[in-house]
Amino acid sequence: MAPEVRETGLVSPNSDIWSLGFMGYELALGYRVHRDSGETFDRGWLCIRADHGFNVEQILRGCLQRQPEIRYTFEQLEAALAMQF
Repeated sequence: MAPEVRETGLVSPNSDIWSLGFMGYELALGYRVHRDSGETFDRGWLCIRADHGFNVEQILRGCLQRQPEIRYTFEQLEAALAMQF
């Protein structure tokens, strides 16, 4: 759950980007991550596999910014992905 959703209960396109990024993070790791409801990468990132063929970490970091105003928009995510392929 995006940090702002946890704090306010309000969802937005930015919180959807967070959710998409978190699913991508788990896919890149190769397993599900159990997170307490209050924890959002405060303890650091787990090691992401390096065999993806593109810079998945950069894309995920853009999706998982704590502040929604600096998190990727859908357009920015689309552009970042297009540059990788």
